[in-house]
Amino acid sequence: MINRQRQRGLGGFGLLILFAGLGFVMLIAFKCVPVYLNQMKISRAVSAVAMDAPGSVVEIRSALQRYWDIEDIDDLSPRDVKVVRSASGRRLSYDYEARRHLFANVSLVLEFGGDVPLAGPMP
Repeated sequence: MINRQRQRGLGGFGLLILFAGLGFVMLIAFKCVPVYLNQMKISRAVSAVAMDAPGSVVEIRSALQRYWDIEDIDDLSPRDVKVVRSASGRRLSYDYEARRHLFANVSLVLEFGGDVPLAGPMP
């Protein structure tokens, strides 16, 4: 008969599996958090420029470039933010993907996009 009182806690192999899983989750978090912080900077910059609504596309790109320089934004350039005209007015639109290397030949791909209406008159 097996004594169940002696079987308490987590064994060595179970602890190893637990730490390996925790390590993998931490690796993903360490790779993803900076990318999401960068995305927050991009959306904040695009929203701020859209609220100020400079007149021409050149002025919009110049305003975006100032935000990019100040905030040190990666993965997207101000040229990749498009000014789209539609029946409801102009808007700033962007789509991009960020790739981060995890290990060996495994990479993490995160896709982002945004669409912010421009305030102010259409030139």
